[in-house]
Amino acid sequence: MKETCDVIVVGCGGVGSAALYSLASRGLNVVGIDRYSPPHNFGSSHGHTRAIRKAYFEHPDYVPLLQRAYELWRNLEGISGKNLMHLVGALEVGPPDGILINGVRQSAEMHGLPMEFLSIKDASELFPGFSFTDAFEIAYEKDAGYLLVEDCIDSFLNTSVSLGAKVLTEATVHDWSVTPGGSVTVKTSTGSIEANAMVLAAGPWASALIGDIKGVQLQLRRKHMHWYSNNNPSYFSTSGFPVFAVELPAEDNHRVYYGFPQLDASGVKLAEHTGGVVVENPAAIRNAVDPDLKTTEQFQRRFLPNISGGLSKQEACLYTISHDENFYIDTHPKYKNIAYAAGLSGHGFKFSPVLGEILADLVSEGQTMHKIDFLSANREG
Repeated sequence: MKETCDVIVVGCGGVGSAALYSLASRGLNVVGIDRYSPPHNFGSSHGHTRAIRKAYFEHPDYVPLLQRAYELWRNLEGISGKNLMHLVGALEVGPPDGILINGVRQSAEMHGLPMEFLSIKDASELFPGFSFTDAFEIAYEKDAGYLLVEDCIDSFLNTSVSLGAKVLTEATVHDWSVTPGGSVTVKTSTGSIEANAMVLAAGPWASALIGDIKGVQLQLRRKHMHWYSNNNPSYFSTSGFPVFAVELPAEDNHRVYYGFPQLDASGVKLAEHTGGVVVENPAAIRNAVDPDLKTTEQFQRRFLPNISGGLSKQEACLYTISHDENFYIDTHPKYKNIAYAAGLSGHGFKFSPVLGEILADLVSEGQTMHKIDFLSANREG
């Protein structure tokens, strides 16, 4: 007998688990499907930490979504009893002619966000773990920090289940179809499920499910995260060291690196946001050779010379990149009872609760109050 529900959610990573929770909190009978057992390390939502910040250099129209995301993360903390969002501040560094500093300034000015622009002297005194040069401008955002990724997903899923949601794990989606009457059938490795509506939040597997939608262009890149052991906690602990992003100048191809304070014995986390190895198959994340290691270590020696130890661990993750590195969040052009989020381009996790809310709005109400035209599949540019 075919299983039935109100809404199927395909993918239970950051955005999918948030959509599951938003739908379940509205009293809907909802089933989430994931090919693994989330939180897992086969996609894009793992690695202990993700940054959260408001003065968004990528596009100023993200800021209202972030303001709502902050509210929803705090709501989830209250419901789950877990401390998920840690606002230790964010340091954003880049050349005067770069995208990062100018984007931060534009978003802060447009939305009235508090932002400090620091001199090299002041930044060096506040954050002695960094090595700055006068080739860079430095912005500091106090109302920023990091999220604990796996705890966030656990909280969404556990709260969803407590509200009556069902989560099918180790279930691969083979196909989906829509009947003439409009109901959605999803065929999985464990059976078929029928629903009135569907949310697709499949991350690196999105191309197989929505790749034929006009305007949706997705490229999969494998990236690596690195942790460096450190015996200088006074420089890099959460009590005095922020989350950071650094854009290098033109002669270094405007590469962007990011990192986090030392949270445990693994040390300081560093990674390159730009670049990556293009892959066709999400399974390529396993046992991957790391081409980012050399340049990341060069960055570490140049900007964080007081890290005392070497590489302690590393993990691969997957970026699903859109054509302009902004998200796609929309309804299917043929089926308005199907909504999707894709192409989060390596900067989407912080938005998970608001994207989940938007997806739930679209399939349960047919519209959302959030301004997302700049993220539609048929946007210009």
